[in-house]
Order: sequence, then C-alpha cells, then structure tokens
Amino acid sequence: MELKSTQEILKGIQQHDTLVLRHLYQEYYPVIRKLVISNNGSEEEAKDIFQETLMVIYEKLSSDSLSFQCSLKTYCYAIARNIWLMTLRRKKRGGGMLKDAESTDDLGDKLIEDMTYARRRMVFQEHMNKLGQDCQQILKAFFQGKSLKEIAESMKFSPAYAKKRKHICQQRLISSIEQDILFDELTEH
Repeated sequence: MELKSTQEILKGIQQHDTLVLRHLYQEYYPVIRKLVISNNGSEEEAKDIFQETLMVIYEKLSSDSLSFQCSLKTYCYAIARNIWLMTLRRKKRGGGMLKDAESTDDLGDKLIEDMTYARRRMVFQEHMNKLGQDCQQILKAFFQGKSLKEIAESMKFSPAYAKKRKHICQQRLISSIEQDILFDELTEH
C-alpha cells in the first residue's frame, strides 16, 4: 500500500481503515517486534505492545491532542519502547535499560505524558467495564453531566437511592483501580 502522508495514515487509524492498519503492521511492527524480543520479550508480547501503541495513538487522535516533532514511525517506536519498559518494570524482568534499534532521546517528556494519559484512560475503561451494568449506566450518566435527579428518573430510582448507588459505584470503581498493579506506576507521573 502506498500512502502519501502521515495525515493519511492518522486519518486511517481514526477510521479503523484495514488497509492502513495492514500497512502499519508491515512497516512499523517489525522494529517494535525486534525491540521487544531483544529485551526479554516474546512474539505475543510484541503484538500486545504494538496493539497498545496503536491504542495510545488512537486515544490521542480522538482527544485532538496528538502532536509530535519526528516521523510517525519514530513516534510509534518511542511509545512502544516506553510501554515495554513499563511492562518490564512491572514484571521485574530486566527493566531499566533497553537495547534500542532507534533513538528516542529527542521526544522527551511530552511523549511520556501522552502515553501515560492514554494508559490511564485504558486502565479506567478496563475497570469501568468490570462493574455491573447498573453501575456503568449510573457512572456514565454522571460523567456526562447528568444530575442525580435525571439519573434517578432514567433508572426508575428515587433520588436518594440514585445518590447512594452512585456513591457505591464510584467507590467500587476507585477501589478496583487502586488495586491494579499499574495504579502506582501511572500516578507517579
């Protein structure tokens, strides 16, 4: 596939274009695979890291906060490198220094901030999805700015019970997130 610009690739990522995703796997995945496998990882872990890298980019595109001063390939590599480094630290498998195929020194703090933001959102969403349907519905409505009265009416609860359920659901979500092994790592930044 011959893509003309980074903008076309980014648009394809946003639209889940299978041709663009296939192109990314052909052109970008091999260097990320080499990074992971060269640093105590497996083929399956490399695929997971690449998927997570694409999710970070998608999240940044969705929130209109994607910006980088290098090639998209280097940006992807830097994200994958940071995700793999965090994974190694979490697993305590030689995390600290990586054997690199590319230099990412010039990307700095902005990339780490972008990646951390996206990972926080993914952790939040993962734990939100573990809640029961009622809790998910209540919290989604609350996060969308609906009042407790509106939530109570839509769920056919009394306002007092809606308030109590919202509080219980929030506490379950917070507790679940705080027990995640990524919580400490993601709150350090």
